[in-house]
Amino acid sequence: MSNYNQYDQCDNDNVTYTFIKDIVLDPSNIKEHYVIDDNCEYGYRLFTESEYDNYENYRSFREMIRKLHFDYFYIMYKIILPETLEYADGLDMTIDVVGWLKNDDEDKIFNMYALSIVNEIIDEYEDYINDIVTNTTAKRLAINKLKRNKIVNNGIILKISMMRCGLF
Repeated sequence: MSNYNQYDQCDNDNVTYTFIKDIVLDPSNIKEHYVIDDNCEYGYRLFTESEYDNYENYRSFREMIRKLHFDYFYIMYKIILPETLEYADGLDMTIDVVGWLKNDDEDKIFNMYALSIVNEIIDEYEDYINDIVTNTTAKRLAINKLKRNKIVNNGIILKISMMRCGLF
C-alpha cells in the first residue's frame, strides 16, 4: 500500500473506514485471513486478538495520514477511540483499551477499531469475498472460455455429452 493517492478524495470521517476496507478486501488478505467457520468468533483473523501485535497496518495508516496531511489526532481520538471504546465495552475489554491508551499502544487501538468494523465490511461485500475464497470467478471464466472454444465443443465436450446420453 505504498500508493495513497486513492485517499486524496476522502475526508477525516471516512478515510479510516476506506483504508481498513481496502485492507480487508485485498484478495491476498482474504485468502490468508478470512475464515469460513461458525466456531470462529470474528470470521476475519487479520485484526483478531492474536494479530494485535501486527504493526504493519497501523504503520501504513500513520504514513498515509502524514503524507496526505490529515489531522491524525482528530482521526485517532475523535473517530477511532470512541468507536473502539464502545466496541470494547461490549467485549468487557474497556480496561485493556484504557491500558493501551496509557501505554501509547495506538496500534492495538487501531486494530481493535478495525475489528469492530470488519463484520460490517464483510456483510457489505459478501459476494466479492466468497468469489475470492472459493475462486468461483476463475472457474467460471475457464469454463466459459472452454465453452467458446470450437475445438473443445466439437471434441471432448461432444464425446462427454454423447457418453452421458447413452449414445457412446
